[in-house]
Amino acid sequence: MGEFTVTKENITVARLSELSADKVVGLPIVGLTAHQAITQSAGVKLDGSGKEKTNILITAASGGVGHYAVQLAKMGQL
Repeated sequence: MGEFTVTKENITVARLSELSADKVVGLPIVGLTAHQAITQSAGVKLDGSGKEKTNILITAASGGVGHYAVQLAKMGQL
C-alpha cells in the first residue's frame, strides 16, 4: 500500500485535524460527513464533556450519514 497518491480534488475529503490518519483510513465519507455535522455544526463534544445537554434532530437516520450521526450523538451522551 502506498503512502501517497494523486487524485482529483473534487473526489477527496480533507481529514479533520483531531482525527489521526491511522484511525480514519477505513472510515467512509459518510462517517466524516456525520462527524463534521455533529461536532462542528451542532457543537457536540464526543467525549461527553459538553457543558449542557443539547437536543438534536437527526433525519433519515436509516441512511449512511444518519446512521453514523446517531452513533456519534450517543458517544456525545445526547
